[in-house]
Amino acid sequence: MRTFRLKLFLILLMVIVLVSPTCTTPTLVRAEGDTPYWPEKEWRTSTPEEQGMDSDILLKGLPSSSDLLLDGHSIVVIRHGYMVLEASAYPFSASKPQGFRDAAEPVMATLIGIAIDKGYIKSVDQSIWDFLPKENIALMNDNKAALTIKHLLNGQTGLAYSWGDDAEKYYPLTEKDQDWVQVFLSAPASDKPGTRTKWLYGDALVLSAILQKATGRTALEFAKQYLFGPLGITDVAWSTTPQGVTIGADELYLSPCDMAKFGYLYLHNGQWVDQQIVSADWVKTATSQQVTQPYDDWRWGYSWWTGQFKPTSYTGYWQAGAGGQYIWVIPELDLIAVTAGYGTTQPVLNDFLLPAVKSSTALPANAEATARLTAKVQALANPASSAVEPIPAEAKAAAGRIYTLEDNALGWKSISVDFGTEEATLTLNVADRTLKLPVGMDNIYRISADGLPATPSLFRLSEIAPLALKGRWTKGFTVIMVELRGRDTWIINLAFQTSNEIKLEVRLSGIALSSGHVVGKELVKIKGVAQ
Repeated sequence: MRTFRLKLFLILLMVIVLVSPTCTTPTLVRAEGDTPYWPEKEWRTSTPEEQGMDSDILLKGLPSSSDLLLDGHSIVVIRHGYMVLEASAYPFSASKPQGFRDAAEPVMATLIGIAIDKGYIKSVDQSIWDFLPKENIALMNDNKAALTIKHLLNGQTGLAYSWGDDAEKYYPLTEKDQDWVQVFLSAPASDKPGTRTKWLYGDALVLSAILQKATGRTALEFAKQYLFGPLGITDVAWSTTPQGVTIGADELYLSPCDMAKFGYLYLHNGQWVDQQIVSADWVKTATSQQVTQPYDDWRWGYSWWTGQFKPTSYTGYWQAGAGGQYIWVIPELDLIAVTAGYGTTQPVLNDFLLPAVKSSTALPANAEATARLTAKVQALANPASSAVEPIPAEAKAAAGRIYTLEDNALGWKSISVDFGTEEATLTLNVADRTLKLPVGMDNIYRISADGLPATPSLFRLSEIAPLALKGRWTKGFTVIMVELRGRDTWIINLAFQTSNEIKLEVRLSGIALSSGHVVGKELVKIKGVAQ
């Protein structure tokens, strides 16, 4: 019996040590009657069972391996104010900024609420033309003249802006002299505002422009003072248009751990420690149905989807960003979850997140289950290396040679690769910059501070994301290059035709599998000739 107790104690000690991720701090579990906890610097942690959740069910929601990069690479789960799960597949980290894309919208909407609370804006019913000039706005009519801030929040502007899957069709990146806000507002106003819901990126962009005009500060500057600052969020960036307007609906870079703080603010009705960051009335309105037009079973609030998480009876609100960035807030369960890279909503919720909630109070301790969860979290963060594959003779002959590339939309001018024992070096000349990028050949990503510069052909603004790269031999040397802020995964294949010529194929991928199968958008397929 004494031996068994000693083993149990050691297991629990290991769990406490290992489940303390980078954005958390170990602490005792919640006691009944505790005053609200505020993660001003770090989240406190506990085991899932201590907060009424099942570790084995949570385990099912973790990525199968660190190779499945964009089908779930980071997840944070908060219950009763405790971090019960923080997991990331290397090279990602839930404590490092990632691009939250469309999930930035509720943040932008909240800033409007704060500006109303502080008197910069009168109300959501105020005309947008109180802040923005009508000059140079094309196709002005009665519908467009009637636009209010509320129409932007509700996605009911009536504007018939049409854009496809390529974001550059919305953002006129190749025409930087154009004012993006002006371009959006110059679209035909075919419907009367408030009559039809049509979700558009431009809604939040215009809200950002209004906030900037009303306060004299960009949305990011305003957020740092009145939202991010009080919440203790310091590592944050938000890209701007060429005219210096914060994007609003996209390009917000903050960590999943910090996005969970934003959800925690809403869970506490806009209160943070002793401050009312945004009014409780705003939180209630923003997370309630504002339009009747549904999206499947969901209704639109102020940049939140709100409704019932079927097939359960639980209600709450959520927002999603392209590429699998999600935030869910479920008040009746006192639960927040943030994911990055997860493909769809329902499997995450229905298969493991909601089923893992077993009780509003603590479950019996389950040291073995907690240890299994801990081991998986650690395995994802520290993948095992593998033997380096032999370098083909044609690649050895081409190593170190600089290949001038044919003209291409990416602006890549030349490329070369050198092979070491466990690591290669990819040298890329693009946009008058030379990038020397380490590439792991032992199945471990190497991280480079260098990032890809902006190019007119891609939806890319001022933010340069650090890169992580690893390579393997398929039909040539295939490099998986991941932008760690969650913007893109690139698949670069170098096929060595001769020592004097290579064939280069570049794709953007949503999923990169260890089998070598990739899905995504082909960007270039060109030749390179040795200098």
